[in-house]
Amino acid sequence: MEKLFEEGSKEQLVNDFKVVVADAEALLKATANQGGEKLAEVRTKTEKSLKVAKAGLAEAQSVVLA
Repeated sequence: MEKLFEEGSKEQLVNDFKVVVADAEALLKATANQGGEKLAEVRTKTEKSLKVAKAGLAEAQSVVLA
């Protein structure tokens, strides 16, 4: 029973991270045409962070769900 709960929790965690990544990507798309130097800096930083997060998520997903 505990093993089943752990698997469900792991899957939920992976799904939660996918939702966060998708929301961040949607936010980037929504602000694509917005101006301002500060916003451009934030977008660049967010894009880099998302790239790292997606790579980490893919690796974690293969380990967690294996």
